[in-house]
Amino acid sequence: MRSRFYKQHYWMQGLVVLFMLIASYRLLAFVYETAPVLMFSDRWMSLDPLFNGDSFWEGFSHKHGPHRTGLAYVLFSITTFLGDWNARWDMFMQVTIYMVTALLAWRLKYLIFKRSHWFDFLIPLIFITTQAALTVVINPYVHGLVPLFCLLFCLGYFIRGTVLREVYFSIVTFLGLFSGFALFASLVFLPVEGVSWLRKPTLSEGVKFILPFAGSIFIFGSQVGMGGTLSFENSFSYYLEYLTYLLGDFLVLNTSSYWYVYLIMGVAFFVLVLKVTSRSALAVISVHMLKILLILFGTTILFVAANVLGRADMGLENAGTSRYLPVIMPMMLGIYFLILQINAEKLRFVLVVGLALVMVRSQFINSGRIIATERVAATVKEWEQCLLESKDYEQCRLEVGLGMVPDGLEKSLQEKIDFLEANNLSIYKE
Repeated sequence: MRSRFYKQHYWMQGLVVLFMLIASYRLLAFVYETAPVLMFSDRWMSLDPLFNGDSFWEGFSHKHGPHRTGLAYVLFSITTFLGDWNARWDMFMQVTIYMVTALLAWRLKYLIFKRSHWFDFLIPLIFITTQAALTVVINPYVHGLVPLFCLLFCLGYFIRGTVLREVYFSIVTFLGLFSGFALFASLVFLPVEGVSWLRKPTLSEGVKFILPFAGSIFIFGSQVGMGGTLSFENSFSYYLEYLTYLLGDFLVLNTSSYWYVYLIMGVAFFVLVLKVTSRSALAVISVHMLKILLILFGTTILFVAANVLGRADMGLENAGTSRYLPVIMPMMLGIYFLILQINAEKLRFVLVVGLALVMVRSQFINSGRIIATERVAATVKEWEQCLLESKDYEQCRLEVGLGMVPDGLEKSLQEKIDFLEANNLSIYKE
């Protein structure tokens, strides 16, 4: 009997490894075939501290939109040094981050449930997917660090030494506050732990708030904006529709006049899962598990709320862009964990099969956002060819038909292109 258990355990783990290899190969192949050498759009501005030769702190705390660069700056510094400003290095780095995140999620699942399940192969499919094409090929790290930080927070609860655990939390929270939209993971973690600490305050556990407190004063004292306008120009039903498509990012939904059907199905699914788990498992759920679920769901929900408030007026197509997919990943992992809490075996099987179908579909469907990313990457490659023919930015913009940066920043971009050419970097490397 024990031998049979271990055989099943190894088969389950082998299945996870197999799907992780398949998903990783597909994403790496996509980047290898698609990724350009030259940067595009926001990344030219993200690298301002490196172009300007700023200090480490200036680069780490560099404000880019509603967030800071943080860990992204560190990664940019490494890849520009090793790859001579070849943007493909950042893209492969982002894929590596997704792969590491999938491994951490797999480890977290085992630490929580103390056993393997046949459907654990879903874990790599959540984090390693070509549906997140835009975060890999065009603008890595900004959204792509969110699932990594969520997992780092969750795994911290399994560090045994109290002081070591609190110092770890303090450092991770501080890094998260400065690292793109990982900011939201830190903003969820702080009240989750703050409420717990206020109920029974101790000096050793208060250590976790020292660095985040200092970081928060710096960030919010510098007036971080929403990155959008709170105009509320559309109807309530429009914002509800936008919210539906954003939360359903993994479903790769097409806009439809029947969007409310998606919303009703999603609400019904969550009500069913919560009702069943509340009867069977939540009564005996551990404090750590509750905190883990709050971090996974809370990060996604907080980001979605901010996005609806600040970006919804950009149009429904904005809700379906692949750059938001990484922020939905923690919620998908949380859904899987919730389903595994259900004691009713048949219901658990039906729900997890449904989740599996969603994950497999998202892996293999050639969605419009993947095609759009490929189209943009092809345009950047046209830019590369044009610039190598010794033409300036304005000539190439007219020839290619698409600007590399938003209007008004062309002069700054021309100076950066001249910098790359003068130093034999990026496309100019011999």
